[in-house]
Amino acid sequence: MKHHFTYYIFLFIISSSIALSQATFISVTNGNWSDNGTWLKISGVDEDLIPDANDTVRIATIQTDTVTILSGTDDACATLEIGSLFSTGGLLKFSGSTSSLTVEKCTIFQSPDTLTRKIDVGSGIFSITNNLTFEATDGNADHNSILSLTTGTLTVNGNIIFDASNASNAVLDLSGACQVNLGGAIILNSLGTISTNGSGSTFNYNGINSQVVAVDIPGFVYENLYINNSSLNGAVLNGNITPFNVTGDLKIKQGTLKTASFSITGNPGKQLSVDSGGTIVLGENSTTQGFPTGFGTVNLNAYSTVKYMGGNQNVTNLSGGYGNLTLETGSGNSTKTLPASILTIVGNFTVQAGNG
Repeated sequence: MKHHFTYYIFLFIISSSIALSQATFISVTNGNWSDNGTWLKISGVDEDLIPDANDTVRIATIQTDTVTILSGTDDACATLEIGSLFSTGGLLKFSGSTSSLTVEKCTIFQSPDTLTRKIDVGSGIFSITNNLTFEATDGNADHNSILSLTTGTLTVNGNIIFDASNASNAVLDLSGACQVNLGGAIILNSLGTISTNGSGSTFNYNGINSQVVAVDIPGFVYENLYINNSSLNGAVLNGNITPFNVTGDLKIKQGTLKTASFSITGNPGKQLSVDSGGTIVLGENSTTQGFPTGFGTVNLNAYSTVKYMGGNQNVTNLSGGYGNLTLETGSGNSTKTLPASILTIVGNFTVQAGNG
């Protein structure tokens, strides 16, 4: 009995070692992610020879390959890389709305020639727990690294990093009614592009730490821009919102959007809304900008909050009224001027000193 017990313990240790071992795979042919014939294991231990959540996966490192995430599958790996220094094209393709892939970090490398490296999420679900990087340091045209979505979902809990010497070579292409959820920041080491085509894509800042809303970058266009940042400092604009860099709706769903020293001007056919629990903070220090303009519809939930927190500011009278309204000084003494007509406040009205 003692020998049997030792034997079972030995089997458990060996099987656990295999299950927890990390392996590195490269693609060697066109095929499905879940088919072990698609891969060559070049290091480590893996029992079924199919990439798992703790493995490194490299697609199109030695030749041009297309790897497909099948419908109804939930695939995973730790590190995902598309391409290498060799002249190869590479494609990772999601075949349908039930195709799902979760990775820790992802890098799309630029090809040294005109062969494209691409992740085509389409209508699928792609989740990245750390960073997504577009590595495109060659300035020649059509040497592309691309991630595209139509009606699918891309979730990046870390940062989206553009590292391109030609903006058109590193592209996040939102060509349908898809959604991008970003928990970190957009980091522009050099150049990059966020492109849309008017099909109703949504970019959602949903971090748990303060975020910079990157609007003041040439080549970056949002359609619907959502704010779901839950941190105390909220999401903060780094430039003016205009009808050209935010072409759709602006919605503060949860958390806080701070305009800082910048203004917001929307499109007449689009909506500005602040939902229950959402807050928009207008101004800072001695800035004088007021409530956003240009939107065709303004919808403030009864449990939403608008804060005028700059210097001397005019309080806009809205036809639907405010939920909660706060007037607060910026960096010095300030005057908030109320409208001459009746101002409707459904919730609380607060006047308080801030830094001034």
